[in-house]
Amino acid sequence: MKKMKKVLCMMFMVALMMSCISVDAEAAVKYKTYTNKRFSYKVKYPSGLTKKSDYENLDGAKYGSSDGTVALEIWNSYGASKRRNGKVVVANAKKNRKIKIVKNTKKEGSYSYTEGKNITHYYHYFTKNGEISFKITYPKSQKKYYAEAVNGMSKSVKKHKKLVLVGN
Repeated sequence: MKKMKKVLCMMFMVALMMSCISVDAEAAVKYKTYTNKRFSYKVKYPSGLTKKSDYENLDGAKYGSSDGTVALEIWNSYGASKRRNGKVVVANAKKNRKIKIVKNTKKEGSYSYTEGKNITHYYHYFTKNGEISFKITYPKSQKKYYAEAVNGMSKSVKKHKKLVLVGN
């Protein structure tokens, strides 16, 4: 009976330690929020990146790290298309290079690929009347951090059901 209690106690301690590790990994990414005023949507992005420029048509923005090793683009396409969805985006990407598919549904298309020392991740989310997308390129050495960042960014995008054209 004492052995059983010890085993259960050890299992509890290991489970407790594992839960703390995963919480710490998630807490490592701090976010700022990109707000697109033209189409009324928001996307979280890692706070260590700074805005480099807006798209000329105000459909998106470019961000980067101070050392130039990380580049992020956030954009949207307004207007629904029956021919473009997550599955189509992933299928087209597969034609051009070897990719790792992360999400492949009509609503979401998400994939990544490695090129040299960098990983590039694309995410496309299809709303009722368009799509919100981002592309982030980062060093393989920072994969754990940016994989978590991509997860947080994707979740923030999925909150939007449609794009709202505020003004021209």
